[in-house]
Amino acid sequence: MPAAADRRRPSGRGAARATAVLVTGALVLLAAVPAYAQGHDHGIDGPRALEDPVVLRMMLLGSITAVTGFALVRPFLPPAGLVTRVGVAALAALGVLLELMLGGRSLAPQVAVIVVLVSLCAPVLLVVTRDDRLSHLSGRTRKTAPWLLSLAAVGAMVLLASAWFGGQEPDELSSALHGGVIVGLAGLAWFTVCEHRPRTGTLLLRGQPAVLSLVVLAALAHATVIGKPYPASPGVPAWAKLAIGDTGVGIVVAPHRPGWNLVHTTVPDVTVDAGQKGSVQVAKRPGTQGGWGLIQLPEGRSELTVQWGQMSGTMPIDTGYDTSARPELAGTDGPECMSALVGAALAGNPAQARCPADDLSDQDKRALLGMTDFLARRQVPAITLVTDASPRSVSAERAVRAEAGRRGLKVATPDQPTGPVFVVSGWESASAALHRVARGELPSEGAYLAPWLLTAPLLSIPAGQLLPLDFNPTDELPQQYVTQLRTRFPGEPPTAAGYRAWAGNRQPAADKPRLYAASTINTLLTQDHHRDATGWLPGGAVTAVTGPLGER
Repeated sequence: MPAAADRRRPSGRGAARATAVLVTGALVLLAAVPAYAQGHDHGIDGPRALEDPVVLRMMLLGSITAVTGFALVRPFLPPAGLVTRVGVAALAALGVLLELMLGGRSLAPQVAVIVVLVSLCAPVLLVVTRDDRLSHLSGRTRKTAPWLLSLAAVGAMVLLASAWFGGQEPDELSSALHGGVIVGLAGLAWFTVCEHRPRTGTLLLRGQPAVLSLVVLAALAHATVIGKPYPASPGVPAWAKLAIGDTGVGIVVAPHRPGWNLVHTTVPDVTVDAGQKGSVQVAKRPGTQGGWGLIQLPEGRSELTVQWGQMSGTMPIDTGYDTSARPELAGTDGPECMSALVGAALAGNPAQARCPADDLSDQDKRALLGMTDFLARRQVPAITLVTDASPRSVSAERAVRAEAGRRGLKVATPDQPTGPVFVVSGWESASAALHRVARGELPSEGAYLAPWLLTAPLLSIPAGQLLPLDFNPTDELPQQYVTQLRTRFPGEPPTAAGYRAWAGNRQPAADKPRLYAASTINTLLTQDHHRDATGWLPGGAVTAVTGPLGER
């Protein structure tokens, strides 16, 4: 009797192993569940050292490769040892946690997350425990493991079939793909404790894990290509197209850092909710498209809820923890600055700490002086100068007034207009001035715009716009920018600021600026019309009408 009792008593090593696994599982749940319990505020936050999504994605790729590789080669190798099985099960659990850390609550509801995490702890416990008191449960669970593997395989394949053949929107498609990866990893974790039984057959224990592994790899590859729903890196504008309404709602958030951020949606009258940090109803702004608003965002990972009428969608974000130098987007020049940040993000260029309206660039100054010279040589007696209070506009006004004085041009103000309108303000003031020209409240002798006013909402106003550009919008490089912008940020109009931030050092040496006219009629009078630049002005074109400015 004592001997039998001793055999039933757990060994010290087995008890220690079981305790270690239970403690590990408890820590995992403690790390994961509170973030989900907050509901709308956070996904699973990791240590700040792991805040870089690139590091997390590399870890995810490594863990999934190891788990699927084990499932593919196990039928051809001797039975796996304890260390191997524990390692594979732990890597499967790590892969699921990384998916949740990267994707946040958009991948799974709270209850499903808890169930998956608990199920991932069980295989590790069954592998390492030697506790006799758990032997009965362990034996039954090991016999059930092949069927749990089958259940996970069916669940994963249903999710992936809905993604591949369901005609879903991009966000729904990506969530289904990542959900399939999570369920597949959970099933492969149970594969580590499967025991070969004649009734289950070779196909169940050998073929099924191999097929599931290949499906998981294919789903991860597809999800990586479409790039959602992982949030953008901190400091990079975050974008999503949410399946709301018939056409969906696009949303851009910049600078995507803790604190105040500018949010832009492709439709106005949308409410954006940041949880405890508050919400904002976006509204139209002059000289732009869609809706705009300022919203305060918390540190780290969270979600934005977008409400349009009775419909809503969520967008994962990760603002990081850096609150150092950042562009100022709260003023009227915020939309132009966001356009520049989006352009830089498209090309992978470093984010700018300053906005285009913060200073007057040499190339813009050269273009303005060339346009002033053009008007002086046409013997225009005066111009009506439109400005605002931005540093760029103040510098531009000073340069134009000096050149106009040197060439004998009088400079009037919009309060007492004389001669063609000469606009060196930002988008908002420019929109107001151009609408006044269209209504006949300002002289309709042509509207001469600064080069940074190259954007469709301003060019589509019927005011006879001309602007000096040192690049041709229909050339190959600008058209590459337009194409990438359409693909990544559909609905966002191309702009001069966005193109320059996108082109960076790739932009060829600037030519002498030429005057370009905005036409909303596609039929041009010249035989060679430089290809229709509909990307810059939908329903029209932006076409050179002079030679290089400054040449006689």
